[in-house]
Amino acid sequence: MDLKKIFANCQKQKLEVSYGYFVHWHHDLCGGLSYNGVFESEEKAKEFADKQKGYDEIHVLFLPYVWFDGKTFALWDGSACG
Repeated sequence: MDLKKIFANCQKQKLEVSYGYFVHWHHDLCGGLSYNGVFESEEKAKEFADKQKGYDEIHVLFLPYVWFDGKTFALWDGSACG
């Protein structure tokens, strides 16, 4: 689901924006980005990140997110990661 659909639905229902910790990693082999979250604390996100292997870069980010249609969507760089 893309961000445009989420925002279109914002006009129909009120979505509450929250903030939380996400783990973001980049893997050149698959040519993509992956996300995992929301973690209850930065420490928990770092623990998860430390256990991940085989990625070129991995970061813990504090991001705004919405809960929509049974899924969590982090709002980052103009796109949703869900």
